[in-house]
Amino acid sequence: MNPTFRLLQRVVSSGYRAILKEEIGPEAKNFINNLLIVTLGSGLASLGTFAFTILGGRLLGPEEFGKFSLIQSVAFILYIPMLAGFGVGLVKYASETSNLLQQKKILGTTFRLTALTTVVSVIVILLLRPWIIEIFSITPEMLIIALFVSVVYVLSSMANSVQRGLKLMKSYAVWQPVYAFILLVLFGVFAFLRVDSFRAMALPLLVAYGITGLGIMIMLGVRNHLSFGYDYNTAKKLMKYSFFGLIVLISSSIYTNVGRIFVAHYLTFSDVGVYSAYFGSSINLGSILFLTFNAVFFPTISGYEDQRPVLAKFERILPYFVIGGITGVFIFESIALRLFGEGYPRDIWLMVLFAATTVLNIWYLVYSNVFNAKGLRGAKYSAVTVVIMALVIFSLSFGLIPIFGVAGAVGASAISFGVGIIFLRGFRQQVFGRLNDQPPTNLN
Repeated sequence: MNPTFRLLQRVVSSGYRAILKEEIGPEAKNFINNLLIVTLGSGLASLGTFAFTILGGRLLGPEEFGKFSLIQSVAFILYIPMLAGFGVGLVKYASETSNLLQQKKILGTTFRLTALTTVVSVIVILLLRPWIIEIFSITPEMLIIALFVSVVYVLSSMANSVQRGLKLMKSYAVWQPVYAFILLVLFGVFAFLRVDSFRAMALPLLVAYGITGLGIMIMLGVRNHLSFGYDYNTAKKLMKYSFFGLIVLISSSIYTNVGRIFVAHYLTFSDVGVYSAYFGSSINLGSILFLTFNAVFFPTISGYEDQRPVLAKFERILPYFVIGGITGVFIFESIALRLFGEGYPRDIWLMVLFAATTVLNIWYLVYSNVFNAKGLRGAKYSAVTVVIMALVIFSLSFGLIPIFGVAGAVGASAISFGVGIIFLRGFRQQVFGRLNDQPPTNLN
């Protein structure tokens, strides 16, 4: 075993014992090993994507960078009806069984359902093109690029979901930096050709998603993991669970991307660029860290009959997480905003607000995924909560952004995440029962 990897294991294990006051058991050790593998791969990928964002922001300036960020937001809204929540269902049910035939049945059924929803969604989006352009305050070219990005993102997302559902964590870890490498190389080509519009970032994003998604699928096919069969009963089960996943996707996409869209509507593309620089240095950083963690976390806890020990442990580390998280994000913002350049002004209070919002976001996401791991019962409560959050941020954005500008956008997000946390804590006993009425623990 690599000495660096062994050192990381010892550090994490020591932190586990120091904070939770208990010895680490075999299941927790396996979870930590998988998490470290994914973290190493995703860490390299994050460095690459962060460099891509910083270099793109500096090269393009706030206005063109703002256009690219808006394309991303629109793409991540358009892909929702295409994916239709099936990715979450795939991970949930494939990770619950070790039977290869059953896993193939789940994968094949999911692929067919996703292909159908993607084709139908593209047709509807093209028919509604003039309306969508007006709603999102974008040009026809920006919409077409966003549509292509959303389609290849569905491919990439499904490929990653298969790896997570089958618990192929080493493969997942390897493909993450491949995506970032393609992104940086293609951006370098556009920079060399002196392309200084949003296309210099949007087209590499499009190609990187497409190549990695297709590459993963080919690799899975060679390893005989894939199937394109269809099973009616599996489809019914997937659609029931994915219905709540779709609600979560719709609502979470609103609270994640509505800030950019409202800033573009009320302010300018340059303001979108400034907002995106702060967002990329804080909330997006938190999302990357959580996605890295959740790549192992969600399929692991989905296999547990009782998720209460996981919630209990999270409650115990919460004070460390809040204080350390806000401090760490603030420091990272201070460095990142300097790297973006002089076109992106640094505001201390805005940095604090973004840092606090980042921590609230991760806090909410941990709760939400524990609820989703409980199955349909937990997913229902998670779906209700995220709809409430979307309504809160949508309503507040109307009132706060015209008055406070960028600060109003992130303030609306912070309040929305806070509401989500309060509601999930309120529903916790209905879903899991009392946390202290539990077996010793199934995480150790």
